[in-house]
Amino acid sequence: MTGPILTAENNRLVTLLGNFIVVWSVFDTTIDAAITKQLNLDPTRGAIVTSGLGFERKLSILRSLLHLRDPEFTDAVTKLDEIVSCARRNVLLHGHVWIGASNIEFIKVDTDHKVKARKAAYDPLRFAAVLTQICNAIDEVQILLGVSEDERMAICNVGKSLASKSATDGKAQTS
Repeated sequence: MTGPILTAENNRLVTLLGNFIVVWSVFDTTIDAAITKQLNLDPTRGAIVTSGLGFERKLSILRSLLHLRDPEFTDAVTKLDEIVSCARRNVLLHGHVWIGASNIEFIKVDTDHKVKARKAAYDPLRFAAVLTQICNAIDEVQILLGVSEDERMAICNVGKSLASKSATDGKAQTS
């Protein structure tokens, strides 16, 4: 694409991508809260355990914790897998983006003994439908995991508190 990245024609697609990023962050925080809950940790200790982990590692840990209590959480594990499959997160967040007037494409190039690529393409209606499906599934998995909104927000508040403290200490970092 040549010319401006944001145009009147592709604004809806770019907005949907931004919404996807926010929704995924909420999902990631839900995973943090679920791990914290499964390990019977307070939010600060939960944040310590989960903060340095990538998403795939956190999801693997949560699945393992849930399998210890199987079959109570079988539906939750199935729903987690459904969200990850539907979202195609690695392609969307770690790939190259091409934004056209009527569609958005993501290409993720990988190397593992040979070079290969995965592609996801969406028009605005399909992207909005996938985003809605992911939002509904995240709401459902939060219920299945028994994670309350307060527990999820407690994880967020740990980071907010630490960031606020860093700012008052004159040690705030921006990136």
